[in-house]
Amino acid sequence: MRKLALLLIALVVSYSSICAAGQDLAGPYAVKGWEPGQDQSAKTTYSGTAQLTKRGDVFVYEGDMDGHKYVGVGIFHPESKTLAIHFTEVDSGKMGVAHFSGKPNELIGLWAWLKDKQGKLGKEIWTRKK
Repeated sequence: MRKLALLLIALVVSYSSICAAGQDLAGPYAVKGWEPGQDQSAKTTYSGTAQLTKRGDVFVYEGDMDGHKYVGVGIFHPESKTLAIHFTEVDSGKMGVAHFSGKPNELIGLWAWLKDKQGKLGKEIWTRKK
């Protein structure tokens, strides 16, 4: 019985942290990632920064990955505790989508380009900057 009570307390604390994260995702992040189709057990293939700014019910995304600028809009889903972002590479106009979940200070996501004919996924890890 005691183990069950401790487990329930841990779940409530974990759930509360993730719920609060949805309200507190705004801020700067250090990013590392893998291009679509790259071996994600190997060394990351790019790095950069991301900034999330809360605007009403959505998040505005600005990113800089290896000299490429990105902008987009994101929606946090409170029930699934996930963040979806539609983004555009500023110079080329290429569009993509990303989907993140994780802990309050670390988001892990998969992403893809809109017109990628091979349908490969990339991966990113965002770590909140202090």
